[in-house]
Amino acid sequence: MENINNIVIKKLNHLIAVAAYSQNNYIAAAANVKNELIKKSLLQNAKERTADIAELNSIIRSLGGFDNETNQIVKDTDDIEKNVKSSFTLVDENTLINECIIKDNAVANAYAEALADNKIFGSIRDILGYQLSGIRNSVKSIRFYLRKVFINIEGYSIQNRDAQDQMESSILRIP
Repeated sequence: MENINNIVIKKLNHLIAVAAYSQNNYIAAAANVKNELIKKSLLQNAKERTADIAELNSIIRSLGGFDNETNQIVKDTDDIEKNVKSSFTLVDENTLINECIIKDNAVANAYAEALADNKIFGSIRDILGYQLSGIRNSVKSIRFYLRKVFINIEGYSIQNRDAQDQMESSILRIP
């Protein structure tokens, strides 16, 4: 029979891997969006994934395991803005943001799966639940920014596809 700590460590290492993938996706997306508000939100979400990963690594060490650090993980949250590099050159902002939502939904599903297992217990379960709540809030905040409408008529800017469609079809009337 496998040691319970080893089972938990494997699950935590899996969470680290999916969180690191999500974190890298946020950093890449932030490098390619023009809206500063969305860029700040994406970078903040990348920092939150960094904190989650650090906390998971700490738990793994406390269980007697070794953290599964990879080169994919940005270790210092202050370096996130410095590491922003453009890697998506011909992709529109909505696609990048939707990709972030998809990746964080995958992270949330991995957390939910880990929490469904009765091998995760006590304070580890509490920490994972707290992190899952933060991940879900990140997805909500991204969706909020994505839906936010700015109308571009003499000084305002349209940054929402629905608002653009309304403007083009003359449904939206500005007095």
